[in-house]
Amino acid sequence: MMGDNAIRSLEMLIYEKILLYEDLRGCLEEERECLIRVDLDRLWELSRRKEALCAGIRDVRTRLQAAAGLESSRFSFDFMGILDRVPAEFRPRFHGPHLRLMKSKAEIESLRRENMAFLDESLRFLDEIISIISGKQENRAVYDRNCRLMDAPADAALRREVV
Repeated sequence: MMGDNAIRSLEMLIYEKILLYEDLRGCLEEERECLIRVDLDRLWELSRRKEALCAGIRDVRTRLQAAAGLESSRFSFDFMGILDRVPAEFRPRFHGPHLRLMKSKAEIESLRRENMAFLDESLRFLDEIISIISGKQENRAVYDRNCRLMDAPADAALRREVV
């Protein structure tokens, strides 16, 4: 049975995780602006910041599992498993923070996908320009009739390597 100190510890760790996710969301929003402005120096700084935040999130996850007396797993995190360890009278205190965590995760995933799509589209566009300038491509339209960039050929000069 968990005592008051353990419950407070879990709450503090959950709020710490929420703050880390909010910082990560802010990094992804700023990353989008840097991608648009092509601010490479700031993008490198943001990349290091995101790595540090992700390490912090993993650390909090491990501490949450330890505080709940669960076996730590590198690949999965079961909030409901933690909630099952909390006495029933304290569980309502965790529902709001859990929903906030889930919302933050969804927003982060959406921003991550948007940034990746923007980067892929930019690289495809640059590859098309380089191919046209270098003469590797002849008489190929850069855009289709819907004003969308066509897929890059298999021998693309630029590729996104970092995910």
